[in-house]
Amino acid sequence: MLSTRIEELSGARLLALDGDGYRLTQLGQDLVEALSPLDAWSRRWAEETGPATAGGLE
Repeated sequence: MLSTRIEELSGARLLALDGDGYRLTQLGQDLVEALSPLDAWSRRWAEETGPATAGGLE
């Protein structure tokens, strides 16, 4: 499964083999930066809404 994900990310040019391991390409780094505001929002949303109820959404 991991090798499949690595192949997919490499194929999308988000990850590249670099010496002894893998690294994010510039496109991968740009994606992380672009998603950063969404990550911050989702964390704030999770804190404000609290744990999910057993029945799903409130």
